[in-house]
Amino acid sequence: MDYTPARTLKEEFAVLGYFYNLDTVEGIIPCRNTLEIYRKSFYANTFNLNMFAEKPDALFIMMNPGSSEPKEPEFTIPEVSCVKLSEFLLEQNVIKTKPDTTQYQVMRVMEAKQWNHVRVL
Repeated sequence: MDYTPARTLKEEFAVLGYFYNLDTVEGIIPCRNTLEIYRKSFYANTFNLNMFAEKPDALFIMMNPGSSEPKEPEFTIPEVSCVKLSEFLLEQNVIKTKPDTTQYQVMRVMEAKQWNHVRVL
């Protein structure tokens, strides 16, 4: 398998995430509960759909928080209390996201498998 550089992957894939800051009694915890990686040609065809309406080709579960972040610097990450978390997550909107190095590896797997959509939890 050939190595695909990140700059090429950025042209092929779109990365979208759900970010929030969880307000706990111990303090604020930065969170990202879901990350969606789409092949851009596929994403263009599903733009108006609810992200969870689409079944992904694969689901990756990662244990560390990662270093991806919102792509737009002016985006304010919402703060939510533990009490309101479940309601908040049902209403949250996906935003464009800067991928991290691990997510580029996921894109390389997507290329090799010819997948269009991966969900990262």
